[in-house]
Formats: sequence, C-alpha cells, structure tokens
Amino acid sequence: MEKKGKLITAAAILFSIATFMFLLALLAFVLGYAVVAETNTTFYALGTLGAYALFDTYGAVFVLLSGIGLAGWIRSKATGIAILALIFTCLKRERYGGVGRVNPALHPLFSLPP
Repeated sequence: MEKKGKLITAAAILFSIATFMFLLALLAFVLGYAVVAETNTTFYALGTLGAYALFDTYGAVFVLLSGIGLAGWIRSKATGIAILALIFTCLKRERYGGVGRVNPALHPLFSLPP
C-alpha cells in the first residue's frame, strides 16, 4: 500500500508539472503576440522566446504522457508498461514521418555541393 501512495503522489506531481509547463508556454506566446500587436513591429528576439516556449510545450507533452503511463501503472504494472511503450513508440514513429527512417536523398546534409 505504501508504494501505491507514492505512485499516486508522483502522478499528481507529473500532471502538475505538465500543467505549469503548458501555462508557461501560453504566457510566453500571449506576451509575445501582445508586444508585436502594440508596437506594430517584429522583434527577432521574440522569435527566440517563441522557440523556447515551443520546446517547453514539447516537453510538457512528454511529461503529460509520462503521467498518463504512470496512472496506468497504478492500476497494474502491465497496463502501465503497455501504455508507456505505445505512447513512446507512436512518438518515435511520428518523428520520422511514420516510416522509421530518414530518406538520405531528402536530408539537407546529403544535398550539399561537393
């Protein structure tokens, strides 16, 4: 029973961290758009802020999905392992366009002049 309580606490912490990360990215995007709308000019430094906010959103998705897997683990270990394996397998396949490998002819490093 003691281990189950720790897992529930860990899952709650993961969901809280994911929520905080999403809110941080939302705040960065809203403030960036507000500055651009008020000044009617484009600041390239805000592009860096937007890129960091986007990376923060990607991290929040991973933390959220890990929390979902951990919630499945609380129910049973086999369910948790299956959920985590399915989630990260789908994420890996999506990264490579669903094929699982990169086409060397389309990769920018292979198209450089000699």
